[in-house]
Amino acid sequence: MPAETTTPNTTGTRREDRSAAKNPGSSAGSRDLILRALRLVSGMDATTTTRTSAAVSLPTARAVKAVDYLASAGSADVLRSRENNLKVILRDALDWDNPKFTRSTKAVAKAIGMLLLGSGQDGHSTYQTGVELVGYLTVIAPLLEPDRLARVAAHAAETTNAAGPIRYHLGTHSQLKMILAPYKDDRVEHLVISLWDAAHDGQWWEHTTGVRSAGRRRRNLPPEQVEVVREQLERVLGGARVPTADLLAEAIAVRELSFSQDAIAAMRRTPEPDHAGYQRFTSALRDSDDNDHRVLAAYLPWLSVTDRPESPIPQMVAVLLTACGGASDFDAGEMPERPADWGDLYPAASRQPFPFPEGVLALHGARMPGLPGADAMLMKNADQLRKNANYMGNCTFSYRARCEQGSCAIGRFTHRGVDYNFSVVSHAGRWSLGEINSRFNRGRVPQDVRASAAQLAEGIRA
Repeated sequence: MPAETTTPNTTGTRREDRSAAKNPGSSAGSRDLILRALRLVSGMDATTTTRTSAAVSLPTARAVKAVDYLASAGSADVLRSRENNLKVILRDALDWDNPKFTRSTKAVAKAIGMLLLGSGQDGHSTYQTGVELVGYLTVIAPLLEPDRLARVAAHAAETTNAAGPIRYHLGTHSQLKMILAPYKDDRVEHLVISLWDAAHDGQWWEHTTGVRSAGRRRRNLPPEQVEVVREQLERVLGGARVPTADLLAEAIAVRELSFSQDAIAAMRRTPEPDHAGYQRFTSALRDSDDNDHRVLAAYLPWLSVTDRPESPIPQMVAVLLTACGGASDFDAGEMPERPADWGDLYPAASRQPFPFPEGVLALHGARMPGLPGADAMLMKNADQLRKNANYMGNCTFSYRARCEQGSCAIGRFTHRGVDYNFSVVSHAGRWSLGEINSRFNRGRVPQDVRASAAQLAEGIRA
């Protein structure tokens, strides 16, 4: 790659670079896309393939420059205009631990090239996802054989949102290597795919031991201004108004924008703003301390790679390692033997019991009053709470903070073939029923079921 362009512009993306990141043209058809990807992979479009000769201070120095180079390009059009051989760039990114070993095989490069040059079903460019993927493959490359790496890359092609690339590859690689050391190649491949999916599946902290969205500290704005923004946002989320970047920036600033499927849809249909609007939005996003905002930003098709919040994968890995005792005290023998997905690695880190009083603990196995054959089951730790939320299809994992304080507990029971979740909450030393709902929040809770849960809660002795 040309030496003068290997270092990206880290102070922000210019307007002309962002505008080039639009759909490169899906009308050419999949056959033309494949041919263009293969040309870039094979170097048929390249006139220079010079690798940087900069001094290497870290094993991943070349890899960092390769990922930064792709990020600074910003779009497939700009990347092609620089006349580079993608396979050479990928060699720098993927072979950093052993330059003599080639992981950037034709299959790997083709899968990445399809993302960098292609577009999704909605017609938007998938370049941003391609850059994020290269950063992730840089981290996991030494853990997998090339054919497995190619399958990871091909799987990522189905991703419909994109964060920014991982910044500290060596640190994340070292932590991930430690965590995955007990497992054979098949399971490692499955787990790194699962980790990628979890990082792109909405509120990613629900797949961890519970890294929650930051507190919603409102800026010092007049109440009437906040109310105006709230009303406009509700119209957008309800589909009655077209969203704008300026409205999103205001909603972020006053902490009114929260994660939801409606919010995702609004992000996807927000038109690209002018330069001033873009700057106002990215400024609000940088100032935000709310993980909901970072997650939602990943669904904006026009947000440049360099302005996207970093991938949550390093944080997900670090949280797991820390909860398992940290790098110095990590015991691989405590990891589950056959984890089905990335979330299953957390039980060893999240079995710490919630500090419930004896009266609340007595709910586990208790008979539901007036409901023959129905026994209560108490979620006693974060792992059980996470699995309950996954099974019930609800947000009960968001109660984790209150459960950790011992002021709230989540229970479950089955009556007449229907599963119910209920919460019990403490007020001034007395316990009572908080909420109750059926699976997937379908509602229609019979009165005798609600009365039973209320009676159980009111019978708790502190």
